[in-house]
Amino acid sequence: MSKTRLPEPHTPKAIDSSLAIVNIVLLLIFFFLATGTLISSDSVEIDLPETTELPLDLLPKPLLTVDANAAMTLDGIPLESGTLGRGADRLSDAARSGRPQPWRRHPA
Repeated sequence: MSKTRLPEPHTPKAIDSSLAIVNIVLLLIFFFLATGTLISSDSVEIDLPETTELPLDLLPKPLLTVDANAAMTLDGIPLESGTLGRGADRLSDAARSGRPQPWRRHPA
């Protein structure tokens, strides 16, 4: 009796979709580059909002304000140029003192 060998089962090849994704991304890049050059930035007008009066006591603390002359205040205390780091140290002291910080979650 001779042994016959069965053919190996056919394994389907996995479809690689990375090339299709790269093609789509490149087409999107070309599309946005082409449409961006067609639209002139001079034709679009933007009216930026300006705030003249703002209730500072309702804003979260610490509050850094910069006026039109580039003068800075941190929670109402004037800062000289180059001293923002020392102001941040003051804020970390306030955090150690238990003052609630608006950017951290506190248990209710």
